[in-house]
This record gives sequence, C-alpha cells and structure tokens, in this order.
Amino acid sequence: MSTAKEITDQLIDRAKAAKKFDLKLRVQENWMPCGVAPFDIHIKDGIARVSVIAQNLQEAQFQVSLFMESDDWITDK
Repeated sequence: MSTAKEITDQLIDRAKAAKKFDLKLRVQENWMPCGVAPFDIHIKDGIARVSVIAQNLQEAQFQVSLFMESDDWITDK
C-alpha cells in the first residue's frame, strides 16, 4: 500500500513530465461536443485541432479519441 507521500510524489512527477500535444483528426461535419471538453478544441471543415496535456503521444491520442469518438488522425508530413 502506498503512503500519502508516495502518492503525492508520483502525482508531482507525472505533472512535471506532462507535455502539450497538438493533434488533428477528422470528425463528422455535424459533430458537437457534449458538455465541457477536457481540452481545447477548434473545429473547421470537419477537421478538429486539439491541444491536450499528456505524458506521451499515445496517451494524448487515447484521451482525445475517447471524447471525440474518432481516431482518424491527420499527421503533418
């Protein structure tokens, strides 16, 4: 069992390691968020631009895909 100090230390370490990820994905033209979005979203012409704080790209994409109900990612080349 973890102590309160261990849990606090883990939380602080996780927060220090977090990064901002700017992602783009395709969404349906009529898609609208339900409730408060847990990150910044800008949608234009069926393309959502999302800024999310996460530990890594996979976690960022997971958070966004759960909320947006899409995983049709657009990668800049």
